Amino acid sequence: NKKVSHPANKTAIKNTFTNICLRDDTGRMFLSQKCDGVETKTGNCDFEPAAPGDELRRRLYSLFIGCTKEDIKRGICDNIPSINSKINPCLTVMLFVDVSNSGKIFSSV
Repeated sequence: NKKVSHPANKTAIKNTFTNICLRDDTGRMFLSQKCDGVETKTGNCDFEPAAPGDELRRRLYSLFIGCTKEDIKRGICDNIPSINSKINPCLTVMLFVDVSNSGKIFSSV
């Protein structure tokens, strides 16, 4: 089963060799993250054709993802919703919350 991906039209984060926003062959946005040495042994990492470089990467589709060791080291882990986790930066632009106090009038109306 060959993985297909292509660069997203707009990225939610600055593309780096570590993290890049891509779309799969069905059009779903995901974060393609470079795997570290320990992760490559899990079998969850694969070559990503649309990503720069030849490193093994993993696809993250979840809204909440674990912070990398580099995120924690650089102090950029948000710890949301729990310690050592953050919101997937590729999906945050697609998050929309519609609120209502009465259940009849919503904020988007």
